[in-house]
Amino acid sequence: MQAIAALPQQALSVSVMRPLQPLGPVNVIFVSSDGVHFYVHSRIILSESMNMFGAILSAKRDQNSDNRLIALSEPAAIVNVVLHTVYSISCAPYQPDADTLIAAIKALPKYGLSLKQCLSPAMPAYAVVLNIVPRAPLEFYTLAAEHAIHPLAVAISKHLENLEITDISDAQMQRMGGLYYKKLLVMLERRADMVKRLVRAPPEPHPPMPDCSELDQQAMRNAWTLLVSDFACEPFRYTSSQSVMAKVGILPGMMICNGCKDVIGARLQMLQAQLLELDQDYAIE
Repeated sequence: MQAIAALPQQALSVSVMRPLQPLGPVNVIFVSSDGVHFYVHSRIILSESMNMFGAILSAKRDQNSDNRLIALSEPAAIVNVVLHTVYSISCAPYQPDADTLIAAIKALPKYGLSLKQCLSPAMPAYAVVLNIVPRAPLEFYTLAAEHAIHPLAVAISKHLENLEITDISDAQMQRMGGLYYKKLLVMLERRADMVKRLVRAPPEPHPPMPDCSELDQQAMRNAWTLLVSDFACEPFRYTSSQSVMAKVGILPGMMICNGCKDVIGARLQMLQAQLLELDQDYAIE
């Protein structure tokens, strides 16, 4: 990649530094595709990169150069995350969105950085990813699975407890690979089996009332059983917490008897608490 000759007048200068360590003066300036300047230390970059940062740095030339300008193809938001990762500094203060973080992670191998090392639990980038994962859990899981970053994939999978199997595209399935796709299916299947057990029992009957006999209450219990029968027919679909509660949540509106409404409401509250506890327990193995 050719060094550019001059700085754009509107360029914003950004210096990326590792705190509390004497790194010496910067000697290279990376310029993002949108004209932001990043002042860095070639010694640090070269020590972390396995390919001289995409073959754009040279140990002999750049460690002795004085603020050489090098253009990068990525915009500043992505370069910022990449360089924070190189320097082992958290980029959380910049609040990158999910798309920016995913793009930056995909760029790391291009610059000779090991994803397994950069995204290990001890590194700042790991915590940044987990903080943003709830915004796009399936895409982050796919990315971790694609590169076999197992600790990260396990942590991310805890956010996929409400995934419907139909949400996974063919492209994502291929990127995950057989091993991590199977791990995800096994997790979802185990959770689906537990959901079926939780919803199986109908509401308890209430004491007999003049306008609601035991026979009337049996109709209410049968209605519950009919509503949850879909879960038994579909091994994965309709077993997310939202789907379950939406499915059985219509039952109180079908009842005339206030006593039936009360026992159904109590059953729904218990089920919601059980699902919340369940969702905290599942992850891939």
